[in-house]
Amino acid sequence: AMAPGWLWHGWAPGLTSTTPNHTMQPEAQQQVVLSILRSECGLCYRCLSHLCRRTPALSSIQPQHSPAAAAACADGSTGTCTVCFGIFDDDAVEAGVTSAVATSVRPYGGLASNPITKESPTVVLPAVMMVRAYAAICAAELALKETSSDTDIKEILQNQVDFYDEAKDHVRSLAKKVVLGMKDQEAGHDQNDDNGVTPFPYADVTREMDEEEAGNLGIHLLFVPVLKSGDSGKPSMDSDQNDNLLPEESILRTRHILNKRDRKRFRGNDPTPKQGGDPKVNLLKRIKAQGMAEKNDIQRILEDVERRNNSQTKKALAEWLIGLASTKNAMHSHSTHASVWRKPFYVGGKYTKAGRSISQTPYYVPDGPKGKMIRKGDTSVEEEICSVLSVGCGGISSQNNEFVSTTEEYGDKAGAVVFGLCKFHASGREDLDVRMLLPPIRTGDNSHIGGRPFVCEVIDAFRLPSSQQLFTVMNQINRMDIDKEPEVSNIVVDAGITPSSNYNPLSPEQSSRNRRYGRNPNGVDIANLSYCTSADYKGLQGETEHKVKHYGCAVWCETIIKSQQELDERLGVYTAGRFPMEIQQSTPLRVLHRRAAAVRSRHVLTLSAQWVNEHWFGLHLSTTAGTYVKELVHGDCGRTSPSISSILGCKTDIVRLDCEGIAM
Repeated sequence: AMAPGWLWHGWAPGLTSTTPNHTMQPEAQQQVVLSILRSECGLCYRCLSHLCRRTPALSSIQPQHSPAAAAACADGSTGTCTVCFGIFDDDAVEAGVTSAVATSVRPYGGLASNPITKESPTVVLPAVMMVRAYAAICAAELALKETSSDTDIKEILQNQVDFYDEAKDHVRSLAKKVVLGMKDQEAGHDQNDDNGVTPFPYADVTREMDEEEAGNLGIHLLFVPVLKSGDSGKPSMDSDQNDNLLPEESILRTRHILNKRDRKRFRGNDPTPKQGGDPKVNLLKRIKAQGMAEKNDIQRILEDVERRNNSQTKKALAEWLIGLASTKNAMHSHSTHASVWRKPFYVGGKYTKAGRSISQTPYYVPDGPKGKMIRKGDTSVEEEICSVLSVGCGGISSQNNEFVSTTEEYGDKAGAVVFGLCKFHASGREDLDVRMLLPPIRTGDNSHIGGRPFVCEVIDAFRLPSSQQLFTVMNQINRMDIDKEPEVSNIVVDAGITPSSNYNPLSPEQSSRNRRYGRNPNGVDIANLSYCTSADYKGLQGETEHKVKHYGCAVWCETIIKSQQELDERLGVYTAGRFPMEIQQSTPLRVLHRRAAAVRSRHVLTLSAQWVNEHWFGLHLSTTAGTYVKELVHGDCGRTSPSISSILGCKTDIVRLDCEGIAM
C-alpha cells in the first residue's frame, strides 16, 4: 500500500507535502514526474522522451543531457522496459525485423526479385503498451498530488493513445528503412535468386498492374511481448508466466476483449477449400500471443476509467506497474513476427470443354437424409486450369492460413477457409452436361466467336510468372505434346440419332475439326492466357449480359416432320420479320428453388434447323445472354412463350445441348 509522501520524497530536495502550491516550481514538478516514471515505474529514456512530448525540457531526455536523467537511466538499458518491452531499442527492432522478414520472404524468392506494396510494412504493437503507459501516467499524477500540486498531469505528459501512435510511427519508419535496406542489399549481390527468379519488373507487367500493385508483396510485422525468465534469461511465451502483462481483472476488466470469439461464416459443406481470411489476423491467431487485444478495445476501457475519474482504479494501476518494475523476474522484452504474402494478380483467357461430365467448378450435392456431399462429374474446368496455373506460379503459399498446412490437408475439412488460393471466375456458366465448343465452320465470318471468357484470381502465389511461363502453362493445359488432334462429334452423332437416308449433314471436316483449343484428354482447353487487371475481373459478369450466345441442340418432336422444307416452314425460318423473336421466360422450374421467381424478356436472334429424320432435327440458334435454351425448346410447362414446342404445336424435348461460341 502507498503511504502519504512516498511517491516524491527524496526526489525533489527541499520540497515537502506542506509546501504551498505557488512555491512548486515547474522544474521541480518535472523532476518529480521524471523520477517516478524512471526509478519507480521502470520506463526507459526513450519512453520518457515520447511520453513527455508536451514538456520540451523532458522530451529530449538522454542520459547525457542532465544529471537527473543520467542518474535515472544509469541502472538499466533501453532493452528492458515495463512499458515498451524494448520496442524503442532500435538495434533490437532492426535485428528482429531483419530476421523475421528474411525468413518469411524466402519462399517468394527474396526481396530483390519482388516489388513491395507502398504501405508495407504495416506494424502492430501490443496494445498493452497503452495500459502500461496509462498506469505510468496515473503514478505520476498521484506523485504530483502528494506534493499538493494542482498542476494537471496533461500539461506535462501526453495521453497513452498519442504515445502508442508515436511509438507505432517510429517503429514503422524504422522497419521500412530496414526492409528497403534489405532489398537494396539483395539486389546488389545477385540479379537472380537461388530459384532462378528474374528480378522485377518483368517487361510484360502492364502499367495498370503496376498502378494497382497486382502481384506485389505485402509485409506485416507483429511485435509481441514476452517474459524474460529470471533463471534462464530467455523469452517465454507461456501464458501462465505472461499473466502479468495486463492488470488483474479486479483492477481493469479486459478478459472479455481477450476472449472474443470470431464469428464463423458458413461457407458450405462441400470439401473444396474456400478463400478468405486476412494474413495479418491469421498471424496473430497462429502465434496465440498474450495481451494482444485490439487497440480500440483497450482505448475504450481506458477512456471509461478516465471519464469516471476513478481514483481507486488509478491508484491500483500505479501500484501494479510499480510492483512489476520492482520484480526482477517480470522484466519483459518482445519478439518480432512477420507475415509476407503476394497480393492478387489476374490471369485471363477463354476456354472450351468437350465433355458432358465436366462442371465449371467442383460440383457437390447432398445425398440422403444426413446430407453427405457427393461429387458430380468427372472433373471441372476450374481444376483443369487452376491446378496447372498454380504450379506455373511456383505454387500457392499456405503460410498465411489461419492454420498452417497444405491446401490438400486443410481442404479435407468441410467449409475450410484458406488465404492462398487460385480462384476461378467465368463469364457465365454452362450446365455439367453441356459442351462449350467453338462454332462449326459455316458461311460467314466466325472470327469474333470464341470460347467462354474466364479470369483466374491468383492469391498469395510464390512467383509472378512471365508471359513465356504463362504460354508454357497454356500448352501444358492443352496437352500440346499429344500429336493427334482430337475430333469433336457432331451433336446429332453425339446424341446417337439414326439419320434418314435423306439426311444431309455437314462434312466431318466442317462439323468436328477445330472446335476446341487444345488436345487435353479430359476435354478442357484454353486460349489467350495472359495478364489482365482487376477491372477485367470485376466486369466479367457485367459483360456477360451484353454478349450473344450461340447454341446447338438435338431435338425430338412428337409429331412427324417429313422433310427439311416442312421443318423450315413450320419453324418460320424464312418468314420475314420472324427473327429476332422476343420471348418471355419465367424462372425455370428446375432452378426455382435457388432463383427468384420472375418473368424475363429475352430474344432469339437467329435460328436454323437441320432435319435428321421424321422425329429428330438439329437446331442452331443465337440468343441474348441469360436465355434458358432447354426451356426455349420444350416450353417448361408453358412458362416460356413462345417456345419451339408451341411453334410446332406438339411436344418437344431436347436431348443434347452445346454452347457453340460466345460473340465478343
